[in-house]
Amino acid sequence: PARARSDAGYPPRARACADGALHAAQAADQGWACGEPYIPATWAQIRAGAAIACLLNDSLDGAAEHAAPLLTLAPEFRIATVTGWLSDLDKHLSRPRFARSPITETLRMQIQDFRSDALPSVATKEAG
Repeated sequence: PARARSDAGYPPRARACADGALHAAQAADQGWACGEPYIPATWAQIRAGAAIACLLNDSLDGAAEHAAPLLTLAPEFRIATVTGWLSDLDKHLSRPRFARSPITETLRMQIQDFRSDALPSVATKEAG
């Protein structure tokens, strides 16, 4: 039998995990506000994960809100793990549910620009 799906096409379990990710992002924000060490690449990964979680909860506006500050991250912090998270975000944005939105179009262009300005991977450096 087919698994149950939400209106956005995601299984309910994925949406429950998304809620947990959003709570974790909120806890991280509170920690940084209280003086816990801030590492830009970690912050970026949490923002990307929160943006994906918003999409799992069918909130394109929420995803854009979490992604916006991330997409201004300085190029020296655009490491492979961060660009990998953004690739995952881009895949979610390409779903038919979101694909026709102007917000999606803008985010996908910003993700492409972000990745084009990212640090080259170690494999690329070694090949050159």
